[in-house]
Amino acid sequence: MAAVETAKPFDGSAISSSLEFRKRNRPVPDYVDAAWGSTSLQVSAVGGTSINIANGRGVFQGALYELTGGPLNLTVAANGGGSNRTDYAVATFDSAHTPGVYSRVLAGTAITQNDTGTWDVPLATWQKTPAGAIVNLIDLRPFRGSPVVPCTSAVRPANPTMGMIAYEVDTDRHIKFTGSIWVALLEDTGWVYLTLNGADGHAWTLNNNLRVRRVTGGIVHMRGSIRRDAGSLPTSDDGSAVSILPVGFRPTQTETIFGYHSRSPVVVKLDPSGEVRVIAITADIPATRTIQASGDWFIN
Repeated sequence: MAAVETAKPFDGSAISSSLEFRKRNRPVPDYVDAAWGSTSLQVSAVGGTSINIANGRGVFQGALYELTGGPLNLTVAANGGGSNRTDYAVATFDSAHTPGVYSRVLAGTAITQNDTGTWDVPLATWQKTPAGAIVNLIDLRPFRGSPVVPCTSAVRPANPTMGMIAYEVDTDRHIKFTGSIWVALLEDTGWVYLTLNGADGHAWTLNNNLRVRRVTGGIVHMRGSIRRDAGSLPTSDDGSAVSILPVGFRPTQTETIFGYHSRSPVVVKLDPSGEVRVIAITADIPATRTIQASGDWFIN
């Protein structure tokens, strides 16, 4: 049989299926067809039981999606678990569904981006608490004219291609896909100042600003000093939880940096949960004593 070459929709060869249409338009980014800052397809919480999606339109997998007569109200299922659940509002392309693009809520379910099946475009994400509230709602709408895909540090674009660039809205950094892993592009967050919001933070006072800074390569630097106020911290104690690191500054495994008070060393333990814990090593840390510490760690 002789080899045959065709170029659809030219040469009299029509595009005859939604799958062929998707593949033809795959290089076109998904986007909300509006200027940045528009309310088009914007998601808002309605109490703790539902979300609204504002009127608007977008182009998803090459198909034009329009929402009129809204807002569209979608129910958010109750959270029967013991911890916060991550939910999404998405615009889904599904050739087996009518209409072929529709909005829905993913309650604790991962986003799906399948070239031959359903393709979810995230519009927003939030946390659903066991108590029934919707908290930490983050806008993830991709807008017209931007080749950079918005995401979070926890959920990055599915099926990335080599060289793809994404923007983590929760960490305020750009990342790129090397073909095997995501890495940070050039970045410098500037100093981010911490508060004494740990479980034992009430026992301490800021003596000099406790702060962190993330730069290229996923390197975080911490520096600062705090004063012990409420009694001594003995070496026999498992430490004192003084602060919580923001998302984007937390190590992927437990790290330690070092400091001192008077002439005695202390360990500052950094947990993947974000907890910052001060541990006395060779001598108790008495009340009114100031400790100083600094050090670096990787988050990737």
